[in-house]
Amino acid sequence: AYFDEKESTPCGICDVCLKKKRTLKKPKNQKAIEAHILTLLKEKPLSSRDLISAFSNLSDQHLLLILKTMLERRLIQLTATNKYKISE
Repeated sequence: AYFDEKESTPCGICDVCLKKKRTLKKPKNQKAIEAHILTLLKEKPLSSRDLISAFSNLSDQHLLLILKTMLERRLIQLTATNKYKISE
């Protein structure tokens, strides 16, 4: 809220609302999701769209955040064709 405003309905377009949208919390079952991603990637490399389709109960942003975390931890890597695979 700006200028000591009381609680208001989020507009979704101001910088305060946008910051809240960008601040994603880790899903509670992140370890299970990571394990399932690794299981899927054992079969073949997959694109982010393929993985998003496999996790229809999870928002795209959360899944992309998990993939980013897995890339940073070097559990997975991107191929030349922009598909995720298990790190070698």
